[in-house]
Amino acid sequence: MTSRSKLVGSVLALSALGLVLLSSVLFDSYQQSIATSELRSLTSYSQSLSHYLAGHTAEAGRTLEAVLSAARPFESSELSVFVYDQVGALHPVDEDKNRPDTPAVERLREAAHSTAPKGILELNDLKLVWKRTPIPDTPYSLLLVHQDHGVPTTRFIDEFGVPLFVTMLVLLWLTAWAALILGSLFKKLNRQKELLKSQTEKLEDDRDKALKASMAKGSFLANMSHEIRTPLTAIIGFSEALLSSNQSMQERLSAINTINQSGKHLLHIISEILDLSKIEAEKLDVEIIQVPILSLLKEIEPLVGIQASEKGLEFSVDYRVPLPETIRTDPTRLKQILLNLTSNAIKFTANGSITISVSCEPEKRVMHFEVVDTGIGISKAQSERIFNPFTQADSSTTRKYGGTGLGLTLSKQLSKMLGGDLSLQSEIGAGSRFKLTVDTGSVDDITVLHEIDDTTCRQTAPQQPIPTNAIVGTVLIAEDNEVNQQLLDMYISKAGANVTIAGDGQQAVELASATDFDLIFMDMQMPVMNGVEATEILRERGYSGIIVALTANTTPEDRARCLQAGCDDYLPKPIDRDKFFATLNRHLAPADSTATVVAVHSELLDEPDLAHLVEKFLDFLPEKVAVIRKAAEQQDWETLKDVAHQLKGLGGGYGYPEITRLAAKLEFQTLSKNQLEVDALVANIINYCERIYAGARETGHFQISES
Repeated sequence: MTSRSKLVGSVLALSALGLVLLSSVLFDSYQQSIATSELRSLTSYSQSLSHYLAGHTAEAGRTLEAVLSAARPFESSELSVFVYDQVGALHPVDEDKNRPDTPAVERLREAAHSTAPKGILELNDLKLVWKRTPIPDTPYSLLLVHQDHGVPTTRFIDEFGVPLFVTMLVLLWLTAWAALILGSLFKKLNRQKELLKSQTEKLEDDRDKALKASMAKGSFLANMSHEIRTPLTAIIGFSEALLSSNQSMQERLSAINTINQSGKHLLHIISEILDLSKIEAEKLDVEIIQVPILSLLKEIEPLVGIQASEKGLEFSVDYRVPLPETIRTDPTRLKQILLNLTSNAIKFTANGSITISVSCEPEKRVMHFEVVDTGIGISKAQSERIFNPFTQADSSTTRKYGGTGLGLTLSKQLSKMLGGDLSLQSEIGAGSRFKLTVDTGSVDDITVLHEIDDTTCRQTAPQQPIPTNAIVGTVLIAEDNEVNQQLLDMYISKAGANVTIAGDGQQAVELASATDFDLIFMDMQMPVMNGVEATEILRERGYSGIIVALTANTTPEDRARCLQAGCDDYLPKPIDRDKFFATLNRHLAPADSTATVVAVHSELLDEPDLAHLVEKFLDFLPEKVAVIRKAAEQQDWETLKDVAHQLKGLGGGYGYPEITRLAAKLEFQTLSKNQLEVDALVANIINYCERIYAGARETGHFQISES
């Protein structure tokens, strides 16, 4: 038997017992009430009859016989009449009916003889109600006895029918209330049972979700471990290989390129994880500004085009005019989404093409970007979970193609932050179509482009090479990491400025208080004293020099905190080389081209037997420098490499080791076709040759024409 059945049985049993007890009490109460009512009626009747007898027996002398005779007509089957004399004798009106020796008469005599004027006698199954009343002006008293000879049940029904009916109504009412209370209790129990069942199901569902999440994160961590270890293996392996002295120049260049690419891939993975964690913590902000959409796409085209061409894929951008010239969005995040989608498309496409289609619905303020590929495609079931974090189509996809499974999740979240959405249409074996929408903002006053050509596709101006020794000044680097110190020292020294290094914020404050530096690079997180505190102290002391914040915290709040502390500019970590040189050029003075050239002398010019050989080298040098300059301008990498190789072998032998060093670096850079570095090195070689010419003129050994 269940606990509920036991409870119901107990309640019903208690209710039945209560009803029985209540019925018994009510029955006794009704009986007593009826007997009392009869007694009151008998009292009233007795008084009336006694007065009647007193008046009726006046003429007869009020004798006992006269009283008995006068009272005899009032005798009935239910009412017995007795006359009680002054000596205590009881005289029945009808002697045949009430013999003096009967038990009833004896009991009545005892009751009449008592001091009580009325009462109730129970004799066997009879209930006798009696009343003794004095007869005025006589020595006698009248005793009336009401008795019931009927069936008790019948009399009870006849006499107590209405009270019984009322009692039953009360019982029914109580039963109904009990039923309501029990029903409410049962409903509450059922609700509790359903709630318990629901909570149990929810707990089971949460447990299943937790297990799935745990499995997904376990798979993600395994995949992430692979994704991180792969570039780290390349970085460590090739950096160790570079320490070997028996590597060729081509092998060294290949190793350096691999290390560079692996480092950028590792940075991309970390950035995706951090961006997703910021989105989940609602800490990632977007910067909505006016963006020339065609220029943004032209920045993407070469990046995607190179990746596509490496796999033999065609890449194109389909401009579906009319298009607004600019829209209001976050260019960095929009570019990030498009690069994620195109990179994903290239990854899963072996043959065919990648296309970005661009269109606009100005009335809806929506810009559409569709990235279409001819790759492997995915099923409908797989596409429903493709935007979940840590998820790819299946585990085999991760094993075959790699990836963190965060790119599409991040792109989906970013698209919503840009006021749009990201969806997918795909079919296995037929490619995929990612549809990105972003809010354009108001385009009512924006120029509308009805055709796209090279003039309308404005590209960002190419960055100018940063030549060595392009700037002058003194720079303080406040940085606790030795590797970063070396990197920044190399960059700044190469640009021509003088460098001082502080290992923490306290040292930076002391050095800057003693020396007026032209520029301070201040790391925001350092031991002893952080960069924010150091900057605030310097500003409080009246330091007015330029301070540039260096920090890996890149949120708008972090930037605002740095600027509020007193920094003039802001550079995020890891350091972007081009942005770093641009910052140097922005805050430091350019080198004076009219400054006196410091002459360089070869010791061999002082040797009579060797001076003529040095003169031949100096006669040969202007021609080679002119060839180097022309080859660099025309990007003739083979010629540039050959001439650099020649100078590398000659310079040190004629007393100019710096020529050998610079030529060796130039030869190395021609292998990677790094135009920026090549232009800087060519400028450095030309500058050094001017110093060589100046030294030759001072000695008077050889007159070199200006070239």
